[in-house]
Amino acid sequence: MERLCLSSFVAHGHAVNLYVYEVPAGVPAGVQVCDASEVLPRDTLFEHRKRRSVGMFSDWFRYRLLYLKGGIWVDMDVVCLRPFDVYAGRDELFAWQDAASINCAVLGFTAGHPLAKWLDECIAQPNRVLPYDSVRIRLRKWRRRVLQGNRRSDMRWGESGPKALTGAATYFGYAQRALPAWHFYPVPFGEWRSIFRADAATLAPLIAESSAIHLWNEMVRQTPGFDRDAGPSNSLYEMLCRRYLTSDA
Repeated sequence: MERLCLSSFVAHGHAVNLYVYEVPAGVPAGVQVCDASEVLPRDTLFEHRKRRSVGMFSDWFRYRLLYLKGGIWVDMDVVCLRPFDVYAGRDELFAWQDAASINCAVLGFTAGHPLAKWLDECIAQPNRVLPYDSVRIRLRKWRRRVLQGNRRSDMRWGESGPKALTGAATYFGYAQRALPAWHFYPVPFGEWRSIFRADAATLAPLIAESSAIHLWNEMVRQTPGFDRDAGPSNSLYEMLCRRYLTSDA
């Protein structure tokens, strides 16, 4: 899936930088490998205590990277369907995933953007009380600060991603600039299996105008026994693999 993501953006003419602490095998041609330690030192890397996932570190990394350098971040389960040129000149780039949440799988800021800085600091100091925190969240942060210190691994799952972005964007007045879900999240979160199991033709109307599609890989990873490669050959996932990986294989 990671090669699919990278290859799709290269295929549409984008300059792609892959930030890693160790160079992996099989990086597609056209991808520039970059040293992640230039953004956050390796010793800041952490896993979520319960899920054993680095997803929350990935949230922190993207906020810091975008604050320092600007540009567009995409998760490694986002496939490019058409060039992002239509978004050129925007100071912020993000989209709703549903009526309540702005997702950060596709996220863009200009360098030095105040919202990127705010989100970076929210994870750097995970128990800092924010002006829009509810009483319940304030109490939770107080308990964590007293009992656990400043351990980022003890944050609640999701606290650093869409919840953080949606809360901050709403409070500071950026939410109105979020794009409709069809730009990057045409297949809803609750229907993620259809990407791997349904006939691609049934999803074609959903992605007809989309610039990218989020494949919801965290759900794949967290679902016992689910094999993303065991679907029918006419699934959307298999179709995308044939489109973008044939020449890269």
